[in-house]
This record gives sequence, structure tokens and C-alpha cells, in this order.
Amino acid sequence: MRKRIMLLFFLLLFVCQTAIPVFAFDVQFGDTFLNGDDFPEITWVVEHGWMDLKNNRFMTYEYVRKDEFAMILAKVAGRDKNIKIPTKPSFVDVPKTNKYFAYIEAMRDYLPYEQTAKGFRKYNPTMYITKEQAVASVIKALGYKTDLLRKYTKSQLNKLIADSSSVSKEYIPFVAMAVENGLVNVTRVIVKKQTQYYFYPKTYVDRGWLAYLLYMITIPAIENKYELFDYALKTLTTGSKRIDFRYSKLSEKDINGTMEKVDILIYGSRWGLTFGGGRGFESSNGYKAYSMYYGYTGDEEEKQKELEEKIQKILQQTIFPGMTDEEKIKAIHDYIVKNARYDIENYNNGSIPADSYRAYGVLVKGTGVCQGYAEAFNILAQMAGIPSIIISGEATNTMSSGPHAWNMIKVNNEVRYVDVTWDDPVPDGGPNYVRYDYFLLTEEQIAKDHTWDKNKFSPELLDLLQKYMK
Repeated sequence: MRKRIMLLFFLLLFVCQTAIPVFAFDVQFGDTFLNGDDFPEITWVVEHGWMDLKNNRFMTYEYVRKDEFAMILAKVAGRDKNIKIPTKPSFVDVPKTNKYFAYIEAMRDYLPYEQTAKGFRKYNPTMYITKEQAVASVIKALGYKTDLLRKYTKSQLNKLIADSSSVSKEYIPFVAMAVENGLVNVTRVIVKKQTQYYFYPKTYVDRGWLAYLLYMITIPAIENKYELFDYALKTLTTGSKRIDFRYSKLSEKDINGTMEKVDILIYGSRWGLTFGGGRGFESSNGYKAYSMYYGYTGDEEEKQKELEEKIQKILQQTIFPGMTDEEKIKAIHDYIVKNARYDIENYNNGSIPADSYRAYGVLVKGTGVCQGYAEAFNILAQMAGIPSIIISGEATNTMSSGPHAWNMIKVNNEVRYVDVTWDDPVPDGGPNYVRYDYFLLTEEQIAKDHTWDKNKFSPELLDLLQKYMK
């Protein structure tokens, strides 16, 4: 069996950001899966429909006009539908003929404006939005910790950035909150061995900078490893294919251990996910964020769809109402043994194809090796409502010794082990020959010729999995 390398994202290098996110080029989105994975903030706002592509490009450095900003803010705040239009425009310079009129009216209470000599509001829709204006509008519109704004004072802002005097009085608490909570990046400047940070509040906002702000304020802030585990599992088991979070207190050890558990539960599971890539970065004030993508690309995605269709057919043929869990497990075990054969030819030649390592090879093509057998059993068992995980370890028999994969399951509140591979004889015994030498074994029984990291693949994982299978 091929040893599976845990694709643990946190070993990647964190990239220190400056006030303007460091993008080497305008991000272009094509048909290639995750070709924007180096820019999670951009894929985030595009996938959510908050910011659009222009001619299939994001236009990272393009400044954001106030009228466009109002539209984006309305989408983020969920106020872009069924907008009630007032009889009288709220801003004297935004007539009803303005194509952004509805969005501006929807967000009128959160947008920056000037007061004319006659007491009218003026929005200046064609002007560019500034950083301090954008930060204040976003925080107010999304209600981000607004109850804590009063604690952010001028003196506190002075401690955070060197150009605090440039921040307009009405924006001081918003800028201070954004900087302290890592919602925005600040430029780090070293002068005479002294580090100073600059926000440049009057600078115009470009699309990349706004994407970063919206990303950081809308992804969850994770405080501990328990929150991370729950968030990751809930997200991945309810249809999402990406995990995004920010943090300041989690250690690399906590993240590493937590995501290793997540990887064990998700890999080769009913949710059909595999780690696709990720990127981590750190803001100047110590806040870190990470984005992880799960899924398949191109041909693999088509195979996954084919596999899912096959799984449904198998379940219809093998699992019936009224069956006990033991009967379900036996039916799944027998189906795999009877309908698949070990890929001994390629194994002996050292030419095992990728499909043989996956459930696709075993269930769709009818051939595979231990990893594929274990994955096939894993998916079918979970789909039948039985907690199951894949164990990677070592095994020894009269034919071979080395890396191997099998399953740990929970049935009748007891932990049992199943090795479908070793119950399928080589050469193949035919469509009616089934062995039960490695069926529902105890830990003591299977440990006679199987070894594994029992802390890493602990029975506790089955209890955790059961919670998210419901």
C-alpha cells in the first residue's frame, strides 16, 4: 500500500503582509481548479458573489469608487435584495437615475457623507473610498463588535500606528479596532532600529485591499483547538469545500494535532473530499489566517461523480430496512470481496495506478490495493450509518510485510476492526468465495499481525465522527 502523506497545511510558510496585500499580478480565474488558491481573500469574495470579475480578471489594484463600494457592502451585509426605495433620495448628488442608487439607499446609514451648507447630505459617488471610510462603513454595516467601539480611544490608536494623527476623529475607534483585531494590514517601517506601523487612512482603497478587509472580518476567529475541530468538521460535512479562519492564540502544535484528526475523518469518507491546497499568512500585528481547499480537479471530479452514482446503486442492492448494523457491515464486506480483486499484477510490477489506491478503483473498476479496499469499505459503511475510519499502519502475513490500510468501526457501541483486503484471497477466489478471517476483530485479535499508532487512530475518533454523521 502506498503510504499516504498527511497534507498538513500549517507546515507552509506564513507570509508577512503589508498595508496593501502583496499580489504579484492581477488574479485571473480560468477553468483550472484553485488557480487562485494563493489569494484566498479574492477567491472568498468572488465565490460569495460580493465582488465581480472583470473580463475574467479581478483587477486587484483598481481603486474602488464609492458607488461600487455601496453595492459591494450591500451584498456582504445581505441587503441587496428587495430594497425599499425612499420617495426622496438620501443624498443630493445620487439621483434615482444612478445605476447604484438602490444599493446606496440600502446602505445609507453606514456610508460616509459630507454635510452641505444647506444641511443636505452629499455622498460623492464617483469619488474613491478611503481606507478609514471603508473600515468604518464595513464595521458598522456588519455590526462587528460595535458594542466594544467605545473602548478604542485616540491614546490607544497612538500605540497602534504612527500616523494616528492623520485619522479623522469620527473614524478613530473603527481604525483602532480594525488594526488591533487584524482586520487590516499596516505597513511596517523600521527607522533607526525602531519599528513603526502606518495605516495611511486617507489612501484610496483598491480592490485587493477591500477583499482582504472583507475576508478577515467575515471568516471566524478561532480561539482554541476545540473550536477549530468543530468548525472544520461542521464546515466540511455540510457541503463546503474550504475552511478559512483567523487566530492569534493557537499554537502550531494545536493546529497540527487538530487538523490531523480532521484529515483522518475526512479522507476517504462519505463526503468525498481530499485536501487540495492552502495558504497561510500573518498580519503585522500577529493575527494569522489560513485558507484550505478540499475537492477534486478535472478528471478526478468526474470520477468522483461516477463513484457517487456507483455507491448509491451498491447501497440499493445491499442495504435494506430492518437490517442490524452487523448485517449491514457483512453485506458491505461481502460485496467488496465478491466484486473486486486485488491488483496483484501491478503490485508485483511496481506499476500500481492511482485509481487502485482509491475507492473508485475498487468499486467502479473492480480492482485495487489495500488503500482502495479500505476507502471503499469506509464510504459504504458511513453511508449505511456506521462510524468507520481508515487506519494506516503496518501488517505482516506469509506473503508480505509492510505498509497497509484497514478499517476501525463502531458497532453495538463496541470498537471492531475489518480488513477487507485480507479477506479477499489472492489469486481471486471467484464471485462466491468470501473469507471472514479479518471481520469484526477485536483490537487484541487484529494486533497479532497489524501494528499502528493507537494514539493517532484512537477509538475516540469514532465517537467524534458519529456526531457529524447525523
